[in-house]
Amino acid sequence: MSIFTLGCIIGGCYAIYKYVKSNTLTTEQKELLIIAVSNQIVDEEIKMKFIKKEITLEKAIQSQKEKIDKESRVKAEKEKAEKELIERLSSANNRTYFCYSLVNTESLLYLVNPETNSVLESSATNLTKLYFEGWRLIDVDKTGKNAQLDSLNAVVRLEKTSNY
Repeated sequence: MSIFTLGCIIGGCYAIYKYVKSNTLTTEQKELLIIAVSNQIVDEEIKMKFIKKEITLEKAIQSQKEKIDKESRVKAEKEKAEKELIERLSSANNRTYFCYSLVNTESLLYLVNPETNSVLESSATNLTKLYFEGWRLIDVDKTGKNAQLDSLNAVVRLEKTSNY
């Protein structure tokens, strides 16, 4: 074996050793991690600040609660906005739905947000319910290139009939 090869092997081993050593928690850090987990601190950033002693346990708990509260508020606001959008779209006489696999009248349909063309998952319905409510199918467009039955995505357009 040449000296160069031997040097590369030793250098590589040393680099691996340094990497493992720098990414290993000390006994004190392991104890702090256990304390963080037992206090339900699950956010990785907050947990790491606590383990590195950048913040106290009380501050970590408070930060975790604030983050959860903020996420809950944002989620509630999004749900409220989506509900309002669904109500607005549902009041129209023409609707556009998306279906992941249109195989029969029980296939799930989802309203399409006309501003973003995204699917509103919480608006799930099917053709049977819509027919019962007085809706009439006016157009079905297959989307995508695949003709397999399990991936026969479709855009479905319906209109409200005047009898109802």
